[in-house]
Amino acid sequence: MVTIEEFTEQRIQKLEEKLPKIRKENRVKKMTNEMYEVLSGKQNSADMHPYDQNDLSRVMKKNRKKVRELMRKNIDREGSTSNASQPIVESMVTGRTNSGGPRDPYPLLFA
Repeated sequence: MVTIEEFTEQRIQKLEEKLPKIRKENRVKKMTNEMYEVLSGKQNSADMHPYDQNDLSRVMKKNRKKVRELMRKNIDREGSTSNASQPIVESMVTGRTNSGGPRDPYPLLFA
């Protein structure tokens, strides 16, 4: 049997162990949002702190690598079929609307 205090301490310890992972995930999400802002022209990366620029660069490299992998798979798939019609693929940025509404800001890193 565990006392309320022991249970609380165990719960706090488990949450503290998860904290670094959650902070890293949040940082990746923040930098992914920054990437979209820079690519859309809403923000200038030159105005960013060098620490943020470094993280932004890493996120962009990961996304670029993922895009290349997806393109390579698509080319391989198209090259391996004859004249069969290919399925229509939805936009990689799910939930994005032309009206600038909500979008999935992490389609590539977390796909």
